[in-house]
Amino acid sequence: MFKHLYLKPFDRAVKPANAVAAVITTNKNEILLQHRDAIPNIFYPNYWGCFGGAVEIGETDEEAISRELWEEIGLKNSSYKYFTRVSLDFYPIGGKNVYRTYFHILISEKEVSQIKLSEGSEYAFIPENKMRDFLITPYDKFALDLYFSSITL
Repeated sequence: MFKHLYLKPFDRAVKPANAVAAVITTNKNEILLQHRDAIPNIFYPNYWGCFGGAVEIGETDEEAISRELWEEIGLKNSSYKYFTRVSLDFYPIGGKNVYRTYFHILISEKEVSQIKLSEGSEYAFIPENKMRDFLITPYDKFALDLYFSSITL
């Protein structure tokens, strides 16, 4: 009776891990997003999402976001402000609970001009009213919606 559409967002061989991500904004209140590579061994290949990545053993969240942003876009900005943490439960597929900590970072025009992409296929500065035009990873979309809600309160 009902036709079900199963969208396979990631390969189950991908191992969930604690991670960090950055809600990077400009003075124009645009969000910097990464177009993720179209490779099967990452979560949500070919989607758009926040820059960030896994927290390495012995690393704090602040150290991890600093390292990830340096590796991914050459950004050395120490004005990270904790924004929120999302808990993800992978027990139903044999995993564990992991978290994704989000930091807000306001970057200057100078920092915008110095971005050097080294991970992902491209990046874009996206205003809130255009986010609906992009296929964004669900966990990052939630954090971005929460961010935009927090600045309009």
